[in-house]
Amino acid sequence: MTQNRDDIEIISHNPFGIAFYWKTENTTNKEKIQLVFKDTGLLFSCTQIKLFYDCIIQSLLISSCSNCSESKFLVQTPISELNFALDIQEISALEDLLKHVQFSVELDHLLF
Repeated sequence: MTQNRDDIEIISHNPFGIAFYWKTENTTNKEKIQLVFKDTGLLFSCTQIKLFYDCIIQSLLISSCSNCSESKFLVQTPISELNFALDIQEISALEDLLKHVQFSVELDHLLF
């Protein structure tokens, strides 16, 4: 299956990943957000994005030790059976991406 940029509406991106809405027939489906990072794609609701962001924040708090720069941490997701092993740089990059996604989604809800 081949997609192009006309099939998506980008919410946010950084060097680590991208978040976007899927479009179908010139209509943007804002019920679910596609989050892609590393070799992973997750299709989350806005509520699940918020929960995932909270999990990332928790992981950042746990991983804030002085000698943890080379360690991997198990990051939980809103799906209890799915976790990711990420290092501190990946967790920080994912936190940055999700922070911008949440801001954009909340701003969109306020404006519309």
